[in-house]
Amino acid sequence: MTSTSKRRRQRAQRIALHFVLTVSWMLLLGSEYWSIHEERATALRSAQAQSLNLANSLAQHASDTLSIADAVLSGLVSRVEHDQGSSAARSAMHEFLVREARRSDRLHGIFIYAADGSWVSSSLDSTPRTHNNADRAYFKYHRDHRDALSLVGPPVQSRSDGSWVLTLSRRLNAPGGEFAGVVLVTLQLKYFHSYYSTFEVGPHGTIGMTNDDGIVMVRRPDKQGVIGTSIAGTSIYVTMRARKHGTATYRSPIDGVERISSFAPARPYPLTVLTGVSVDDALANWREAARQRIVVAALGCTLLLGVGIWLDLQLRRMHRNEAKLSTEAWVDALTGIANRRAFDHRLSRALQDAVRLEAPLSVLMIDVDHFKLYNDTYGHVNGDACLRLIAGAIAGCSRRSEDLAARYGGEEFGMILPHTDAAGALRLADAVRNAVAELGLM
Repeated sequence: MTSTSKRRRQRAQRIALHFVLTVSWMLLLGSEYWSIHEERATALRSAQAQSLNLANSLAQHASDTLSIADAVLSGLVSRVEHDQGSSAARSAMHEFLVREARRSDRLHGIFIYAADGSWVSSSLDSTPRTHNNADRAYFKYHRDHRDALSLVGPPVQSRSDGSWVLTLSRRLNAPGGEFAGVVLVTLQLKYFHSYYSTFEVGPHGTIGMTNDDGIVMVRRPDKQGVIGTSIAGTSIYVTMRARKHGTATYRSPIDGVERISSFAPARPYPLTVLTGVSVDDALANWREAARQRIVVAALGCTLLLGVGIWLDLQLRRMHRNEAKLSTEAWVDALTGIANRRAFDHRLSRALQDAVRLEAPLSVLMIDVDHFKLYNDTYGHVNGDACLRLIAGAIAGCSRRSEDLAARYGGEEFGMILPHTDAAGALRLADAVRNAVAELGLM
């Protein structure tokens, strides 16, 4: 194998090593990036699923709660309309309302209003006669509409105790169908807030309820001044109106927190329950895991770098050893010029080239006269020095790169002279003789 081909092979080995290390780095970093990305997506999907499940559950709870109130309302309307004009029934009504209100901690109160808005009866300990609810939105609605359906009104502050309540009301009709007043059941919004507080939605999570107009009915955590405000026109409201049921990521118009929010309708009532988990909370565990993966990846890359440096050093050392062995195989250790193996190898190639090109080829065989006597007289150390001087003189006469000067064995040397005829070889032989003579060794 020529030195050029060896260098090419060694270079290819180092390139292959660097390529393998680079690919390993890329695979390690790529796999970690993909894993981190997938784990993030999984964390978000999990948060979305949990949020939607909670929204569905709470929407059903809200529907069940209003159904209880609606059942009370329906029975009360039938009783009031049936017993109109009965003084005995009116005197027993208060006790009946008190009993009904106490049957469920979800109810705030039950009220009956006359056609002019005055209080007829209630579940309160005493019914104030000076209060009038003709200004309430639900009262105006029933006065102006003949339908017998229940109306879920926006949150209002109760005139009985000032607390926020959700209203569910129905129209009362006189025997002739005329408007006779309103029956009202109020639900405590603090009940919903307390119930929602039992669910874990993270440090920045929310649970809330709005009506179809976007009015905030309940919100946990409670924020001063939020109840009764509108989110109509916000991105989450637009999404809710378009999809009715689902999940979306949005930035809250109330506190500016980005949340994964799920919404579900509390049908058949015009209410929607929203549950929100902040994106930061949803990704908290993922971030910690991602930091750990990044540390592991960094350690892995460092390890790969260390292994790569070690392998590169080993490869360089191997190449140096190969070069040393190659030199020892083709170079005479004593004189530093080509040895017999190199001479024979070059001669074989030179003969083939000479035949192929029909070019002259000369070979000089040089024997150092009286060397044995010199060696015996001056000793082996001086004899070795003598051979080195002679080898240098012979090599100095070889001026072309294609010529080769070699130690053939003992005190014998040889020269291969491609493209050199006999006359040229004689001139070079004479030059070698003169160069050796000038050394003055004898």
